[in-house]
Amino acid sequence: MRLTTAPEGQQSQPPEAIPGHDLLVFTAWETWSPCSKCGSVGKRVRTGICTVKLLPDGFLVSNATNATSQTTPSNPATKVTLTKERQTMRILTLFQKGIPCRSSLLPPGLRAIPEIYQRKSEIMIAFCKVCAVTR
Repeated sequence: MRLTTAPEGQQSQPPEAIPGHDLLVFTAWETWSPCSKCGSVGKRVRTGICTVKLLPDGFLVSNATNATSQTTPSNPATKVTLTKERQTMRILTLFQKGIPCRSSLLPPGLRAIPEIYQRKSEIMIAFCKVCAVTR
């Protein structure tokens, strides 16, 4: 019997855009594990890893206090405004799918942002009754 007030399955933390940093913090989910039992009710699990991704330029309005002007090498008269964080997180441009929040590749200044260091990784557990097909 299921209570009418019970939530529909487990809920994941929603993605969170971090204003002033042009970052998105979200949970990257792995695939479900095989069912622990064949022919009877078992369990399967999947892990969600806290991940940080760089948002496209202009997606969020940056803090004006963090903005600096830089000249582009091709045309010194053209000025491009970049946030200090965007200058230090060029590593995120190499990883289009994001970097785990606890990765040593993520600059320490970014790991110190409260929305990043407070977000936990997640585990989902579900019941199953499926046999894994072996070949």
